[in-house]
Amino acid sequence: MAGTIAEQLRTHGRDVEAVAHHAHLRNLDDAELLDVLQSTAQALVTDNAADFVPLHADFLARERHHAGIVLCKLPRSKATIGLWVAALDDLFETIGAQASLEDRCVWI
Repeated sequence: MAGTIAEQLRTHGRDVEAVAHHAHLRNLDDAELLDVLQSTAQALVTDNAADFVPLHADFLARERHHAGIVLCKLPRSKATIGLWVAALDDLFETIGAQASLEDRCVWI
């Protein structure tokens, strides 16, 4: 699903990638993934709040930085792809091209 969501967002002119399409990212643990994404200034979009909300708090407590975490409550299925795309597209419009999600954890 993530690949399809990313593909559709790219048709809207968004600079996004799916972790699933990058073998070197797929096997990283969550903290390592955030570190790699920080080095490339890419925020993470996930529905895994159970892992990433505590990890975000841990990063802040340890004064570690990440490029941003975007959490979505929507289930990922073929039926919700359009909802994910619309929600993420709205987020891009809201934050604007210049705004940073660095060290932020936001819900859509």
